[in-house]
Amino acid sequence: PQGPIPGFRFPFLYQNRTMVAGAAAGNTGNRMDYSASGTPDVWNGEDSSDQGKEIYVGDDEELMSGAELLDQYSSLSGRIIQSIAVLHKRRQTWMLRGATPDTFQLFPVSLTIGNPCPLTLAVADVTSNPATQEQKTVAMWVSAVGPMMYDGATLLPMAYRQADGQVSSIAPYFDPNDSRYVTVGSFLNARGWFDPQWGEYHVLLPTAGATTCNVWLVCDLRRRKWFRNVPTTVPQMGFNVVDATGGSYVYAGIDTGFLLRLNNGTTWDGTSIVHGLDTADLLPTGSLWDVTLLRYLKVGVVRETGVSAVLTLGHAADGSGTFTTQASLDLVGGTARWRRVTQALNLRALSHQWQLSVTTSEKARAPQLLGLGFLFRVERMEI
Repeated sequence: PQGPIPGFRFPFLYQNRTMVAGAAAGNTGNRMDYSASGTPDVWNGEDSSDQGKEIYVGDDEELMSGAELLDQYSSLSGRIIQSIAVLHKRRQTWMLRGATPDTFQLFPVSLTIGNPCPLTLAVADVTSNPATQEQKTVAMWVSAVGPMMYDGATLLPMAYRQADGQVSSIAPYFDPNDSRYVTVGSFLNARGWFDPQWGEYHVLLPTAGATTCNVWLVCDLRRRKWFRNVPTTVPQMGFNVVDATGGSYVYAGIDTGFLLRLNNGTTWDGTSIVHGLDTADLLPTGSLWDVTLLRYLKVGVVRETGVSAVLTLGHAADGSGTFTTQASLDLVGGTARWRRVTQALNLRALSHQWQLSVTTSEKARAPQLLGLGFLFRVERMEI
């Protein structure tokens, strides 16, 4: 849409209007103009920002991104549902409420956390309470200190504590003392989108001084965990597509000039996919003093069909990061619903790390792990 001021930074829809923000003209990057209600291309009249009714957000720092959210809350009169807009500067987050020029109100959400990565902003319906399965509309984006989520009431970092007490996060990419740090000059190159089919928020980051995206991180919002995709070619963008019947798909663009439909097929750009899982450095007794001897390993997986695919299990001792294959299991064969292997071992170490890997161009997801266990004994105490 063409607004009343040339050079606006971004448009978005709010309350059945087109909002254009961050006008370059007149050095008014914090200015927002809005069309008349229900007419996204009409920019004059009492119901628009014409004749001095534009909105100025905070100080003169320019606006970077914005989106509409559905805010739901309880009151004495019952359940209230209203539209709000979340607005970002590089280091500030604001909320706009109201439906007409007379009722528009601005409120600061954070004066220290904003959105320097405007193309990572995504709006999604997610489960806010796993116990009740209540759905809420949230905005997600990458701030200077890591991914954030805002549900209209609370601004939350997207770092999730797991059952073992560890925090699932991508903190190293936002730590200036880490070699993987996303530099300030690369923020504008980051990308993000939400995949409603799988309930995942995807982030592409230019790390370690790169100007193109070289790390692909995914937050599984159903399990509240981050994981990393490591394809042969990292996409540089992604977007959602909805077909005429309501089907939702995600396409990603790679820098060789192709669009790829994600989660469609069993290869990546025609090449086999490596499915892998690395465990933590495990202390079998839970004590840092005990040297243990692993005697047996057992792993169980769901039986696959089709072409043979071999799961290999590698072991790394005492945090070495160098894995030596100790066992293998073909995922295909037999008639039972699952397959297992028991392997004798003779592995002595303080900590034990395992790596599970399958390379296949035929399986959509492999392995479907049922369990991994080992028998051990304490050899001695390390003093």
